[in-house]
Amino acid sequence: MAKFVKNTTGGDKIWCGQTVSAAAYYQIEPLEEIKWANDSALLIDIASGDAVIAKTDDGTTDFADVSSAINHLKDEVPKEVSVKHQPAFSDKTINGLSLFNRTHGLVYAMSIGVNSNTYTVTYPVCKFNGLEIIGGEIGDRTSLKVLDSTSGTYTGFADYLLNQFGWDVAIAPDFYRRMSAYDADLFVGMQIKIEYDSVSAKNVYVNYLLHELK
Repeated sequence: MAKFVKNTTGGDKIWCGQTVSAAAYYQIEPLEEIKWANDSALLIDIASGDAVIAKTDDGTTDFADVSSAINHLKDEVPKEVSVKHQPAFSDKTINGLSLFNRTHGLVYAMSIGVNSNTYTVTYPVCKFNGLEIIGGEIGDRTSLKVLDSTSGTYTGFADYLLNQFGWDVAIAPDFYRRMSAYDADLFVGMQIKIEYDSVSAKNVYVNYLLHELK
């Protein structure tokens, strides 16, 4: 299925080395779809509204919401195309954009039983690959979820569950750190929700390990 990207701004935009004029559509070549689907600059512009994705270039099939646009861009990638090199997350730059460490620490007052605590992403695009929990004790357990924004920016449904990365995980006492080799792409407004089952009333300190792309 054809995929078109439209520049909705008043000036030229450059994605994947291709200049797209103001208000113009560009048809993505099938063999280039993997590269375009993983271009962080384009993903940022889709999230901000500076770019839209469409099935045709006549203005009748533009995807109105960010989630549908990104899904169409990333779906139906030709199976015969193989990626010879995927930039390592430890690289300073990804697709021409720079990574900046953005660690956020929050304090949550826990009561006995399950507590829901949420951090809202404030960056247009960032990568999430780790979490630190300080002040836990033996018997504490937690689940980690990523939700749509409170207004349903990406799915049309407020607080919709987009993904889950932990299920009833046992927390090490005093200090717990969990890192993943596979970073998750998060967009502005998405929510990282921790459901923390505490065995006592106490303060728990959480560090969110994020990396802004810009």
